[in-house]
Parts: sequence; C-alpha cells; structure tokens
Amino acid sequence: MESMKRICTRTMDELGRIVIPSEIRAKLGLGEGDTFAMYYVDGNTLMLQLAEKCATPKCLLCGVSEVTETIKGKNICGSCVEEIKKD
Repeated sequence: MESMKRICTRTMDELGRIVIPSEIRAKLGLGEGDTFAMYYVDGNTLMLQLAEKCATPKCLLCGVSEVTETIKGKNICGSCVEEIKKD
C-alpha cells in the first residue's frame, strides 16, 4: 500500500456530507454518480474505495459513460475528442 499523504482538510456539513476537492476528482476521474464503498479501519480512520470504477469507465472531461478512446491512460468520449480537435 502506498504511504498516505495528507492532501487537505474538509468540514462535514449538517447533513453529514464532505466535499471531495475538484482537483482530486479530476485527477481520479470521479464524476456524479460514482459509487464508493466505505470501510471503518480503526478509531479515527475511514477508507473510501471506488465500488464501480472498473465496471463503468467515464469520460475524464464530461463524465459520460460512453468512453470511446483512452489517451495516455485517460478515458475520453467521442464528443470531447471532437471538441478538442475543433480548438
């Protein structure tokens, strides 16, 4: 297991939600609808693991699940590839 590195601190809101920073979501390719498994490790450690990431690849840029290309290990849908080509 990789050594853990503290990235940031977040505060839980009144509904029990914690926001994952956009930089981390982008780096991991996380999007709306991704499912996580939660594991209680010990007294003050909670682990999150992507539950369906391998089963449903999503576009890194827009989040749709209709991925058509993998560029440098990143999933990109056809619409985003075409949009990039226009620019």
